[in-house]
Amino acid sequence: MRPTLSPADRRELKGLALRLAAFALGGWLLLGVVFGVGSAPNDDMHPAMEAGDVYVYYRLQKNWRAGDLVCAKKQGHTVVGRVAAAQGDSVAITPQGQVMVNGALVLQRDASPTPAYEGGPDYPLTLGEGEVFLLCDNRRTGADSRLFGPLSANQRRGKILVILRRSQL
Repeated sequence: MRPTLSPADRRELKGLALRLAAFALGGWLLLGVVFGVGSAPNDDMHPAMEAGDVYVYYRLQKNWRAGDLVCAKKQGHTVVGRVAAAQGDSVAITPQGQVMVNGALVLQRDASPTPAYEGGPDYPLTLGEGEVFLLCDNRRTGADSRLFGPLSANQRRGKILVILRRSQL
């Protein structure tokens, strides 16, 4: 014999179901629309990030600035890097492995020398509307805009806000 629920129990269950649905919708809005969570695919951003580190990014940031740590989607792969230049800027990589933005030398602490990649863009490169030039901190082997060119606005995922070290999880 199956137990029957009283009208009060049914109202309570209905209220619980509505609260769970609201919680699920709120979680989806926060993590699916406003924020995102990702994992560093490799050591391209070493020492700032290591392979497997988890990060939280803000999806609604429209204007990326030089120095911002960001994630993007390029050629089907997640790319994590630091913005070196934004729309309207002129970027050049010198034969000595130095980065020049608008004719000025860019100094970044903790970044290795920056060689140009064979088959990459021609320098100097002037960025178009909505484009950014992304560089990895591990410049010797990192896959960044030196390899695949500038990122357009539709390839951006978000600005990284928090990094959680894999070893601390």
